[in-house]
Amino acid sequence: MTTTLAIVTDDPEQARQLLAWLRRESELRGVTDLRLLPPRQTGGHLGEATDTVLAILSNPGAITAVATTIGVWLGQRVGRTRIRVKDGEREVEIETTSRRRAEEYTRTILAELNAGPADSVSLTVRGDNHEHDRTETTD
Repeated sequence: MTTTLAIVTDDPEQARQLLAWLRRESELRGVTDLRLLPPRQTGGHLGEATDTVLAILSNPGAITAVATTIGVWLGQRVGRTRIRVKDGEREVEIETTSRRRAEEYTRTILAELNAGPADSVSLTVRGDNHEHDRTETTD
């Protein structure tokens, strides 16, 4: 069974840096196919594009290593960083404004992606003041 995660950024350089971090993670070697997808235009406006790192995991347990790497990477970022981690219909969006809370980012990503079944889950964590928005829909 494979798990496919799409990690979406709105900055091509951030996507390349995150991909490099994921490729250096020894726990992901041999169980993950990591790729940088071509930029995709969003919103129909020139200059609005997203860059996506695609992680195809042959071992679903590797999601912990991916989430940990993303959390640590986010904790090291200076300035605003916004990413979305998608697993099928589940989505976690994290927006940071300073270096902090790498452990919390990791826990948030893991908790949401490993939550019980739902048709769609979206969690947004904004800033460093613990703002959370959660939307969950089921049929």
